[in-house]
Amino acid sequence: MSGMLIRNARWLDENGEIRSGSIRIQGSAIRSLSGDAPTPDAGDETFDAAGLLALPGMIDAHTHFREPGGCRKEGISNGSHAAIAGGVTTVLDMPNNRPACSTPARLEAKKALFRRKCSTNWGLHILASTTAPVPEAIASAKVFMSPSGQAHPVLTVDELAAIFARYPRVTIHAEDASEFPQGADLPHHLARPRSAIVTALQKIETAYGKLDAGRRPRLSVCHLSTREELDWLRTAKRRGWDIWGETCPQYLFFTQSDQERVGSMLQVNPPLRTGEDRDALLEALNDGTIDYVSTDHAPHLPGEKASERPPSGIASVEWLLPLLSCLADRGSISWKRLLQLACANPARCFDIPLRNGIKPGNAADIVFVSAAGAYIPNRKIVTRAQANPYAGFTFTRRVEAVLLNGTWAYKKGIYNTNSIISREVYEQFQADRR
Repeated sequence: MSGMLIRNARWLDENGEIRSGSIRIQGSAIRSLSGDAPTPDAGDETFDAAGLLALPGMIDAHTHFREPGGCRKEGISNGSHAAIAGGVTTVLDMPNNRPACSTPARLEAKKALFRRKCSTNWGLHILASTTAPVPEAIASAKVFMSPSGQAHPVLTVDELAAIFARYPRVTIHAEDASEFPQGADLPHHLARPRSAIVTALQKIETAYGKLDAGRRPRLSVCHLSTREELDWLRTAKRRGWDIWGETCPQYLFFTQSDQERVGSMLQVNPPLRTGEDRDALLEALNDGTIDYVSTDHAPHLPGEKASERPPSGIASVEWLLPLLSCLADRGSISWKRLLQLACANPARCFDIPLRNGIKPGNAADIVFVSAAGAYIPNRKIVTRAQANPYAGFTFTRRVEAVLLNGTWAYKKGIYNTNSIISREVYEQFQADRR
């Protein structure tokens, strides 16, 4: 089995402390961490990591790679390349495809596409149903409370409760479409008002509370954007409910004023909110209310975004680690918190084994970033959206190289496509259990 010795390494341990020494990799796993400079074994590849910082690969639990049905907007191959450029080594893709990933047969067909095309590790969400068979080896059942692709919006307490009782993990887009004003030409944040979120949360709480404790799923509320959601989530956690919260970079870096100034590039669902909401989200990153950060990577072609009726969505996956590194370098969050938000916590929430940090026995998914500095992105944009929502930002780190399951996936902008070995995280787990 081939090995690798990474010399002059500096890596973040699970406490966010920088350790120095060597990282030894055997096959697809981290074999050992050493404070000294051991001699490589015969046949070992060596890599000099001087000047770089090693972090565990990020887990993006919320992507829309648009395949099947929307390859012209992104596609699995291109989307996973964008993810690698952003320091992401595992993605969990959402089910609102065309056709929707709503049955075991459609799930297997989508898995076949990912096995063939994906350059990162991956797992899939399935569209929640009250009738379809419940498959194993999925990230979650996704509920949309407003229209999304071919996904049927779930708007009643009874239907929510029936879904909650069927699946062990549920993710939910909590905007109640019945609260959307009809017939008015309004700014995006008023066309999808805050009251839609409040009403959705009330229905979720009633449905979840109707079930006996043993029948309640782990529930993740996606893309938190408002103070009301944070207050609701804190109450749910105090009750001991197994409810988790996700937010996305766009809600941490932009507000509704930015969307009104910039236009449709920053139009997203749920909408961007106020500066006070953004400040509350940043506080909630630190106090543990928000459990993990995903991108909700949702690309659309430039012509679509420039149209009279532009679709909502921001393509962010290729900027995830650089954005979070900015927050850490600027002191908005600690490095320990960064690792929790984008690696350890999503791994725990979605039961992803062996991908929760740089430690012996874990998968060798390692991202090497530059030393702290000032970097204005000048590389070619990977996503087919062909837009960088964060253009003009000065980043503090850039992704220099990515190891995926012990093989090089990316070095200085070049993808080693022919040598990448990606894995379905749940299939591997099922095999390990057998």
